[in-house]
Amino acid sequence: MSFNEKLAEVQEDQRSSSEALYDITTKVCQIFDDPEFRAESGCSSDAEAAAWIDRQIVFSAWGSPKFLDMKAILAKHPNRSEWHDGDIKSWLAEVREAQAKRPQS
Repeated sequence: MSFNEKLAEVQEDQRSSSEALYDITTKVCQIFDDPEFRAESGCSSDAEAAAWIDRQIVFSAWGSPKFLDMKAILAKHPNRSEWHDGDIKSWLAEVREAQAKRPQS
C-alpha cells in the first residue's frame, strides 16, 4: 500500500475512539518512515516530514496534538489494548510536560 493510499485511509478513518486513534497513529508513523513518502514529499528531515504530516492530519478530538506528540505516545504505549481504556489527553499532557523539561537547543 502506498503512502498516498494510507494517507487517504487515515483521513477517512479519523474518528474519536482511542482505538481508532491508535490505528491512525500507527498508519501515520508508517507514512513517516516510508522512503517513498520522503522522496515524493521532498521531506529530507524528520522535522520537515512531521510538519508535512501536521498539515495533512489533525487530531482535533484529542487536544490537537502534533504528529511527534502522537509518535511519542505510541512509543510509550505500543499496544493497541492499552489505548482502549487509555487516557489519551493525560498521556498527551505527560508528553508535553516531558518536552517542556528538555533543554532547548
